[in-house]
Amino acid sequence: MKYTKSYLIKLIIVNLLTSIRLIGSFLLPSIYYYHGPAIVSVWVLIIFSTDAIDGKLARLWKVETFFGSLLDGICDKLFSIVSLSILSYIRVIMIFPLLLELAIVVVNTIAYKDNKNVQSSKLGKRKTILLAATIILSFILLASPLYIDLLPISIQGIFATYASTMIYVLAGMIIGMQLLVLTDYSKKAFSKTYIKELRGREFIDYKSLKFCLFDHEFYKSHKDKPIREILYK
Repeated sequence: MKYTKSYLIKLIIVNLLTSIRLIGSFLLPSIYYYHGPAIVSVWVLIIFSTDAIDGKLARLWKVETFFGSLLDGICDKLFSIVSLSILSYIRVIMIFPLLLELAIVVVNTIAYKDNKNVQSSKLGKRKTILLAATIILSFILLASPLYIDLLPISIQGIFATYASTMIYVLAGMIIGMQLLVLTDYSKKAFSKTYIKELRGREFIDYKSLKFCLFDHEFYKSHKDKPIREILYK
């Protein structure tokens, strides 16, 4: 199937926005090492904002695809894991959100391997939003000594006294949400629900693969199906 020039341009723009999180994941450790949490807090705010922008543009321009969905999930997870790795180096409490996020990745991988749907649930999407907020706010709080004198005197004392406590509160909130999501995803991944057998089926040809990955209408009509099932004939 041939696509219009306009469709391809919009598709490229949306996926390039998503890829910013991939690039940002590799740059984040260096930015923290050379510039500290203040610059990182701005960086993660900008990077996480692309997650909202690319999704809205994809829906507005009608260029939602399986490729974009897969890329979005990979970039989100990688950037979150790298961010949590840096935070856990600064504050040990953040190692628990990091380990739970890695556990969620493992459970989703098992579900994918068993040809089960790995699409994010509503709870999972809420967790993603809370995780992004936790990461951004944690870096801002860690950088508070650098800008505390710029704040109104009435709240300077609050930041000076409770910045570390607020990080622990944020960690506790996201840990609770991650445990809920991990439990929800584990039930799906380890359920004995009948899954269509893929053994003996052939992987689709290159032309069909391109259609499955980049066609918007195909995505809309098959997005609730396990991704592996649509890739075999």
